[in-house]
Amino acid sequence: MSLILSTSIYRLGDGLLLCTNYDSRKQSQADREAEGKVFHHMRQQHLGGSLGRHSLLEGDEASFYVLNDGNVCYITCCSRGAVKEAVHGFLEDVRRDFHDMFSVHEIHAATRQYELINFDKVIQKTIRRFDATGGNPQVAALKKELAEVTNIMKQNLEDVIGRGEKLDSLHSQSTRLRNESQQYYRKAQKLSRMQLFRKYAPKVSVALALFAFVWWKLGFSFLFFL
Repeated sequence: MSLILSTSIYRLGDGLLLCTNYDSRKQSQADREAEGKVFHHMRQQHLGGSLGRHSLLEGDEASFYVLNDGNVCYITCCSRGAVKEAVHGFLEDVRRDFHDMFSVHEIHAATRQYELINFDKVIQKTIRRFDATGGNPQVAALKKELAEVTNIMKQNLEDVIGRGEKLDSLHSQSTRLRNESQQYYRKAQKLSRMQLFRKYAPKVSVALALFAFVWWKLGFSFLFFL
């Protein structure tokens, strides 16, 4: 059995009941009367400018969730235990479907109670979707757990991507450092050769000159002897 017992749509300006899926087999007359009191209270707040978008009032046996959409008020009566966020989402779906089906002009032009009662079929369809996707507390808990697991996986993926970016950055820095080291090594070798040349070049030049002079003298003496 669905946790949603009934859903009604009122026009706040004049209190006209546009549509309802009330079923006496699901909802007691006491709850029905309580819904009327809830709407009267919501309408007074609307006229006083203090009605928020979402409201929740607890009855003796049921809970009444209210969605204020300007001049249209959506009220759903639920059994105790319904998930608050899920019911608010249900009312938002009903509101969206209602405005998809009826124009603002049609809503304001209605003059008879239940004039838009053909929207009841859409409400029933939305209730079935609500029961299948999140109205049940067990289902809602499972969805919440799944959402938490999804968030954890998403965070882990972001961390992995972040580490991958850090690894790429570290690899780039390592490659740049290796290239700079190789350039420094080549420059150091060149500088070392230049220093050796500057250090030993004069001595080598003198030695070569002396060797050349001795060779020349010895060579000249040998020729003279011959």
